[in-house]
Amino acid sequence: MKKVFTFITLLSGFLCFSQPREKGTIELSPVIGYSQSVVYILTSEPVGGINIGSNVDYYFNENWSLRSGLFYQTMGSKEVKFLIFSDEYSEKLKYLSIPLAINWHFGSNKNWNLNYGVSGGFLLDAKAKSEDGITIDTKDISNSFQFGINAGFGYKLALTKNIGLVFDISQFIGFTDTNKEKSRKNFYTSFNFGGVFKL
Repeated sequence: MKKVFTFITLLSGFLCFSQPREKGTIELSPVIGYSQSVVYILTSEPVGGINIGSNVDYYFNENWSLRSGLFYQTMGSKEVKFLIFSDEYSEKLKYLSIPLAINWHFGSNKNWNLNYGVSGGFLLDAKAKSEDGITIDTKDISNSFQFGINAGFGYKLALTKNIGLVFDISQFIGFTDTNKEKSRKNFYTSFNFGGVFKL
């Protein structure tokens, strides 16, 4: 019983470790996660994908940082159906995305964060699948760049003063059309897990 109590006490202290950041501190947060994306026109079925990349935070003080990064993201939609007319398709768009956001760190140990900003994405690949299952390259009719707003919410679990784990949710709403021929904009959500390293 004494060993169990000692272990719980040590674990509690370990999990409550504080990581206050001073002005000029830079944090690197590589993450990997599962994402879902739809095009927001009437009804659509989400397409799943992987979100991989890294955030970089530059701290102004312990409460505020400027966040950017680089991410590989899969967007698009699995299926779109209109109420009367049918426009069924499956589309996967792969982007290299660069967010820019203000990040607010809060809580007694500044372990929570909330960020909001803009994001641009460069199209790497575009594929669509027709109703009969034929996959075609649609890069020529897809816009090569997208722009929108992004927001995120996360929790940082400190392991040491310089290393931690991060769990977060991020979202993107596109302002630009993904397709040159039809009005389709991405709505994207990802659930991420990764590390935090003070540089």
